[in-house]
Amino acid sequence: MKIKEYPEEMDLVEIYQAEDIAMAFVTEDGRMCHPFIKCKDFLSDVLVHVGQDAPAIEDLYGFYYDKAHDPLVSTDKTLMLFKFTTRAKETAERSVLLLNRLENIMGVENTTIEPVTGFDGYGSVGDMFVYHGPRAWVTSPTMISTFVSMVRLSTGDFDPTKGVLEEMLLDAARPQRMIEVVDRIKIDRSTDPKYIIAAVPVIRRLLTHHWKLMDMRVFDYTEFDMQDEIHDQCGLYSYANNKTPYHDYSAF
Repeated sequence: MKIKEYPEEMDLVEIYQAEDIAMAFVTEDGRMCHPFIKCKDFLSDVLVHVGQDAPAIEDLYGFYYDKAHDPLVSTDKTLMLFKFTTRAKETAERSVLLLNRLENIMGVENTTIEPVTGFDGYGSVGDMFVYHGPRAWVTSPTMISTFVSMVRLSTGDFDPTKGVLEEMLLDAARPQRMIEVVDRIKIDRSTDPKYIIAAVPVIRRLLTHHWKLMDMRVFDYTEFDMQDEIHDQCGLYSYANNKTPYHDYSAF
């Protein structure tokens, strides 16, 4: 796929990321919907704005997005561009194996990757891949957070084909598996492994039940504050710690 760079730069205030991975929603014809970002919480803001007619995003930590003017982000499928700095092909392939394992649990179609063949901005096309995934990952802020967390996690040293991570995620009763994976992915390199470890006790519940309750087609996010609640409290880590705004609802 050939990618057309987003035409404007933004002065973003983003939390430090140990893994230097950038991402952006893209359209089916390869247009970036916004500049590359490293903080995945901006993706949550965009989804709520697009999926529920929430107000346009105006200077949220330097980020802007207005579906009336910017290329429209799809909420029918997941279309995301990732730019890696090291081991791009290896990381992309590992992440798809991991995502597919989770998608099989949800009973949805599997994500695939497509190499970028052209880019009119700064960067090597060899470091970029477009992910084509099911709608499940763009149904809510927590799900897009989980999607990106799994991609970032795949920069570690574990081998998804051996099933170690899968066992850890799906069997919280076996803490030894958590220890093994912590050792393999070098937990000190990034906050994302810590988030995954925190999510172990609830990951099956998320993948089999809660992701459907969080779906923007059935759950109203417009009553939540975009910065204090959507951006800051709807990610995977907040979900794992029962700190999301929707944990106050009886269904959760």
